[in-house]
Amino acid sequence: MKVILLFKSPTSWLLLLGLMLILGNGCAANPHVSAPAATPLSSRVSDRIIVIGDIDACEPLKKVKRFRPLADYLAENLTEFGIGRGEVVIAKDIPEMAQYLDQGEIDFFFDSGFPTLAVRRLSGSQVILRQWKRGSSEYWGTYLVRRDSGINSPEGLVGKVVAFEELYSTTGFILPAGTLIKKGFKLREVSGPDEDVSPNEIGYFFSRDEENTIELVLDGQVAAGGIANLDYTELPAELMNQLRVFDQTLSVPRRLVSARPGLDQALIGKVEELLIGLKETERGRQILEGLKSTSRFDRLPAESQAALGQLEELMQLVAKE
Repeated sequence: MKVILLFKSPTSWLLLLGLMLILGNGCAANPHVSAPAATPLSSRVSDRIIVIGDIDACEPLKKVKRFRPLADYLAENLTEFGIGRGEVVIAKDIPEMAQYLDQGEIDFFFDSGFPTLAVRRLSGSQVILRQWKRGSSEYWGTYLVRRDSGINSPEGLVGKVVAFEELYSTTGFILPAGTLIKKGFKLREVSGPDEDVSPNEIGYFFSRDEENTIELVLDGQVAAGGIANLDYTELPAELMNQLRVFDQTLSVPRRLVSARPGLDQALIGKVEELLIGLKETERGRQILEGLKSTSRFDRLPAESQAALGQLEELMQLVAKE
């Protein structure tokens, strides 16, 4: 199997994507991995290659290793479509992934809710499946505070600074920040936890990691932190005793699978069948475990579709803030 790491010039999508390109994702110190240029679409069609991909600017080779068994498996089981091999393509950001899907360089894209919807807005990709992780199909954002903080509602954050994870994070930024904005609170990005904020706004900055967020809350450097519910429930008991959650956001699918626009619907249907069926065989279960403890794939129920619509609304609110 041929592995390609592709990094091209990004495009833009609304203010939020513009901010992403300006601020980056905290991985500037990590050099991009050099690799051969992408196989042109015309050659790929004649070669009948299936390409799956994800986004990772920090550790693309780790994602390549993670997805390689799945790419091989899909290729082996798509011979009826003339497909003989699989490839893995790792994009560095959302605009780049959208470009690859739009140009036919990637067939199927795996990611969480916010990147998936942003890429769909840019490329016209189609969400086809839900990906379960560690037995969970959904997750949500929480507002984490010290147990002795006295903060019991979002009103207690006004005039203070909170920590979010990163600009790309569904549960560590978009959900908690968007929910606050929807409730009528004014948010303003600050340079750090010590910056003053006015009495009528909530300041926020990016910690770059959920562990950093938790530490900042524990140390009292920020009033609260926005993290995924699963990050909170997995904390050791000694930390849980010092922290508490006073509110949560709507729940959304943990991860999603998307197909590029214009892809043969029969091929999409077969890939759906193969991914859903992975849990039924030993090899399939090994592939699932290798995908960062994926439990299974299934089709999106109506409530998950509705949740994605609400998530997209929050994305728009954050973009306008």
